[in-house]
Amino acid sequence: GFSISTYTGNSTGSAAFGHGLNKAPELVIIKPRNVADNWVVWYKNSVRMLLHDTRADIGNQPISTSSTLITTPSSVDNAWNGSYNYIAYCWHSVDGYSKVGSYTGNGAEGSAGQFDGTFVYTGFKPAYLLVRSHTTVSDWYVFDAKRNAFNLVDTFLKANTTAADDTEATSGYEIQLDFLSNGFKWKGPAGSSNYNGRDYIYIAFAETPFKYS
Repeated sequence: GFSISTYTGNSTGSAAFGHGLNKAPELVIIKPRNVADNWVVWYKNSVRMLLHDTRADIGNQPISTSSTLITTPSSVDNAWNGSYNYIAYCWHSVDGYSKVGSYTGNGAEGSAGQFDGTFVYTGFKPAYLLVRSHTTVSDWYVFDAKRNAFNLVDTFLKANTTAADDTEATSGYEIQLDFLSNGFKWKGPAGSSNYNGRDYIYIAFAETPFKYS
């Protein structure tokens, strides 16, 4: 469910290149290699964000994917199809091993540690989770099962910053979750993870990919 491709841009519209997976990717990250420019992230082809940035979905310039090819937006941009060399990282979900998906927050409230936040089904117990809202300004939050070997999982890094490990003080709005046997469940109504009605995307990888064990 993961591949790495390289290609050379043509600076004349769309570029098409093979991704090497056995079905269309759901998450694609492209970066030019020999010029300074953005890390561009596409989720399900149309949601477009920047890995190093907090802006919401920029939209308007979707990619096209098939079982063999990725085609960049038709507009020429050095971030994906100038006269430069590019690297592309591509993922699709694999049952029992990885999950690329989205969910809508429910904004659950309550006293600290007593929240009933959104449950997200992955089909496995996550060991790694990257998540962010795509409908508002937000950081890219990284959680894993090594820094918090047991629930509650509340230590995070931000992929778009240089900040060290962090946790949020208990306030009723903290960013906390549990890693469960079949997914993950948020605790509070934090805007970065479980705000009522707000949409989020994520990619998760299994602690024990039991389907293939």
